[in-house]
Amino acid sequence: MTKPNIEKMFKNTFMKGPNRKHSNKSKMTIQDTNTNLGEPVSNLEEPNIHLLVSPVEETENNSNNNKPLVPPVDNINICFVGGVSTGKSTILNAIFCEELTQCKIKRTTMVPTIYIENESNPFHITPSEEIFKVISEKNKEIIQKTEDREIITKDEYSELIFNVGKLDINILDDAYVNVYDIPGLNDAKTKNIYYDYLEENFLKFNLVIFIVDIHSGLNTSDEIDIVNFITNNTRYQLEKNNKKIYTLVVVNKADDMQPDNDSEDTDKLILTGELNEMYEQVEKTIKSEFERKNVKEHLIGIMPLCAIDSYLYRMVKKHGNDFKLSPEQILKIGINENGKKFSTLKPAVQEKKVYDILQDKEFIDTMIKLSGFSCLEKTLHKFLGENNTGKTIRINNLLYKLSQLPDILKIINDETNLVYSELLDDLFDEYFEIYDNIKKIDEEKYYSLCTELLDDIVTIIKIKSLNYKGVNELIDDYYTFSKNTLCTYFEEFYNEDDNKFPEYIETQVLEIYKSNIRNDTSFTINNIVSILTSLYTLNMNSNTNIYRVVSYIIGRSHNFKYALNIEEKLDMSNNKFNELLDNDEDNYSKFIELLNNIKSQGINIDTINTLLRFVLIYKIKDSSDNIALLYAKKMLYQSHNEIPVSNYISQMLYGKEADEIIFINGLDISEYENELKLDLYYLNNLNK
Repeated sequence: MTKPNIEKMFKNTFMKGPNRKHSNKSKMTIQDTNTNLGEPVSNLEEPNIHLLVSPVEETENNSNNNKPLVPPVDNINICFVGGVSTGKSTILNAIFCEELTQCKIKRTTMVPTIYIENESNPFHITPSEEIFKVISEKNKEIIQKTEDREIITKDEYSELIFNVGKLDINILDDAYVNVYDIPGLNDAKTKNIYYDYLEENFLKFNLVIFIVDIHSGLNTSDEIDIVNFITNNTRYQLEKNNKKIYTLVVVNKADDMQPDNDSEDTDKLILTGELNEMYEQVEKTIKSEFERKNVKEHLIGIMPLCAIDSYLYRMVKKHGNDFKLSPEQILKIGINENGKKFSTLKPAVQEKKVYDILQDKEFIDTMIKLSGFSCLEKTLHKFLGENNTGKTIRINNLLYKLSQLPDILKIINDETNLVYSELLDDLFDEYFEIYDNIKKIDEEKYYSLCTELLDDIVTIIKIKSLNYKGVNELIDDYYTFSKNTLCTYFEEFYNEDDNKFPEYIETQVLEIYKSNIRNDTSFTINNIVSILTSLYTLNMNSNTNIYRVVSYIIGRSHNFKYALNIEEKLDMSNNKFNELLDNDEDNYSKFIELLNNIKSQGINIDTINTLLRFVLIYKIKDSSDNIALLYAKKMLYQSHNEIPVSNYISQMLYGKEADEIIFINGLDISEYENELKLDLYYLNNLNK
């Protein structure tokens, strides 16, 4: 017989590289004829308000127009909190080096705002002017309603989300951040809503940057409430979700700082006089609260900053003359350089002197350093870089999202058999979207997660394969499930031979055949041909498997009836009987072809002869009424010195019962070692 081209079939449909979102996942159909084993298995076949995208993006990236912006899970989430007028908006503008929100001594942020850092691709960035406009209009709307004492619904405080490109700050070399800007938490009209928002979303945050006004000294009850909220929720998330959320305290409006010449850190600054006393008071209170809540290791630092200077000098450094200074900003820079007497100059003189000053790049760098911004940048970079903290945070963010998905193993396990569904299809895509993001961060972690999931799935498949009673159903379900999962998602991990079914599937196939061979009362030559053909079709025709199947067939001996139940004594002229004889002759040809194939692959000749004798003896048994045929067969076998079969025919002719097994298997001298000792001595001497 010709061996089916399993290799070509499997390589074309079974082991193609994954194209997960659009993979050609289909169910293979096999006609299930396993109840009578009459047919060979041979037909394998294979929540929020979002800023609209910019006009440029609408034309260039039209396919994503209607997609709401969602903060990437693998970004690091940094949340800025503080009271009204602490300078939070100014700090954010300094970080972005853009005027995204107003810097005024009043409420300037009225809704939670998320800034998504990403590649500086003009098609994926919202222009800063557009961001400023949207935020300003939303702030104006909310402020007006609060001043009119209108009830504002939660929906009106929904997040604004913007893509802002790459931040102009060196805090992480190979990753991005999502910046959460939370409105002031000490505004009596709105603070309850924002506390609720923070409580609902605190789990998302990786780092909280708490902005304190140095002039308050952390003396107000509102500021203490914020500290308590941060420490309480840090503790809660650690205990409930094993989530580590860190805090950096920035003490803003720290003017007139000086380099700390006694420190090895060249960016460290010190304060003097009353401001230093206020700073130390803040430092003492913060450390005390974090220690009291047993989360002091979550406090990564307390540092002074002059946000307005950071913003002004960084904007000048980045934008040069394109950044138009206001009269107030000109005065601020002039006083920084010349002292308060600068304020006595005429505005035109002030402007000229300041623009002359700003031509000195070294001066600008020095002022950025003296503002405390360099220390802020270094603190964040060191925190995220040490011990791969940044990578760990990003992976943990992704793992948390993974934990919120339905348990894919439970879904597979809850089915009685191997069932592949659209639900699994979508779920595997979601799992591997997360896994692929983890791979970009840590390949070792990616491989660990994938192999662990694969091992668990294979374990479930092994267990479920034991439920099958039919070979065709098992192969059909396994092929469909494997093609759509193991070979689509786990190609680089799944090391099974691409031309073979795994050993546990082979084992169950053989167990099913074994059961059917033993229990089928109408077992025929057709069944033998079907089973052996199936082994070749499924590429399970190893010598070991052939030996096993032959042993199963021989082992059923007394239950075997060839072609027809001879006890029915059918009329030889019966058309049905003649038709069956014709079919049997076809099966003889197939059987002989199979035996030749088995012989060509090096199967032990004794095994082939044993199977042949099994079939021949029971064919002889079915011919017991045809004495002439029996004598003819006896003479034929004697002429070829085939003793076992000729002896069996003799027993039939003499009308004696015979145990077929001894004739089928041949003589095993070891079973009669003592009884045959003298006989063997005689025969050995005779042959000499």
